Amino acid sequence: MSKATEDWKEEFDHEVVAYSRLRPIQGLTIPKLYGTIQYAKTRALILSDIGGSSLSTPDGAVLDEQDIEPLLHQALISLNEYGVCHVDTKLDNFHLVADEGKDKIMIVDLESADFDQTEEELAYTAKNKTKSLLRQYRNHLKCLEHDGVLLPRRPVRR
Repeated sequence: MSKATEDWKEEFDHEVVAYSRLRPIQGLTIPKLYGTIQYAKTRALILSDIGGSSLSTPDGAVLDEQDIEPLLHQALISLNEYGVCHVDTKLDNFHLVADEGKDKIMIVDLESADFDQTEEELAYTAKNKTKSLLRQYRNHLKCLEHDGVLLPRRPVRR
């Protein structure tokens, strides 16, 4: 559940628009939006539980870079197909999940999604955001190793 505060009203409304535009890939690349509620002047999104683990956690950092790269790129371009660019590209917004035994990435936090890019800009941005996420992932793996909490790598499930 995602809650809206007074400071986040505009971002909350923007996230609702993003989920509406991305309806065809809800449950596939982003959580399903079941609806919104309001209680005691606080609005919230009711979203599906996507399971899996954030790439920012040890449980989510179990694939090699060459295996995670195409999964990240595919997730980003699936948003692009609907004219949406994910702006908040940090590891905790990307989750490694299993779908019928196959690995995939699901994306959360759409409140700052960009709807104003051309097709060319979206393609360029997806490529660069994939590279940025890979750099973050690489650095995260090094930190996990340094802290002694790096889990063994496993093959990607296809």
